[in-house]
Amino acid sequence: MNYRFARVVGVALLAAGPVRAADDGAATFNSTCAGCHGEDGAGDTVVGKATGVPDLRSSQVRGAPDSRLADVIANGTSKMPAFKSSLSDDQVKALIAHVRTLAK
Repeated sequence: MNYRFARVVGVALLAAGPVRAADDGAATFNSTCAGCHGEDGAGDTVVGKATGVPDLRSSQVRGAPDSRLADVIANGTSKMPAFKSSLSDDQVKALIAHVRTLAK
């Protein structure tokens, strides 16, 4: 009986995994990126306009491979700070997945 319960719980946790990752990506974006890029990724913020941040919904960003986005997030650019010391690899992956949803 306990074995079946453990399997049911395990299945429920596995099923919730992708949803949790998407939620985590959105939460990370809102706490780390939205100050410059805006909640919708358009860059229509005071800081975003002043620094010329890219619209994360643009075809240029959408067309960039995940590895390029991960590199920019980890190492920053001339105006964007590096986040490699404050975000884990899993957080970066979830963040990229969230950015991919912004254009939809």
